[in-house]
Amino acid sequence: MNASRLLSGRTLVTAWHYRDVLDKVCSDDLVYMDPPYQGVCRGRDPRYYTDIDHEEFIDWLYKLNSQGVAYLLSYDGHNDLRQYGRPLPDDLKLTRVEIHAGRSSQATLLGIEAYTVESLYLSPALVATLDNLPEAPVRQQQYILFEAS
Repeated sequence: MNASRLLSGRTLVTAWHYRDVLDKVCSDDLVYMDPPYQGVCRGRDPRYYTDIDHEEFIDWLYKLNSQGVAYLLSYDGHNDLRQYGRPLPDDLKLTRVEIHAGRSSQATLLGIEAYTVESLYLSPALVATLDNLPEAPVRQQQYILFEAS
């Protein structure tokens, strides 16, 4: 309920192509992007209908940076077995935060035990706003649903 109150009247949810969305954003907006992970769109058991053009998407990130748009990007990750996704250019100056997402459901389906770490990237414009926030307490343990500690 609190999240609904916070977001009500301040958000827009669409089913548009990402280009159409990003073409309309401005520096007052906060954009969250979660495109299909590279490496999971092809093969015998794809997780998404299609993937995105990596180079075109990178060009959009440069454009957002030049416009001072704050954004979060969930883009790649890794598990104990492999890395997913091509690296993003260093000169985008994104801040990468690793999120330990727990046991990989895909690996579990294959009879393998592997743990997933997802990457969340913060844009320079977003990081600049975070510098003004009081420091949050550091959480010492991440709890994982349905797993013994």
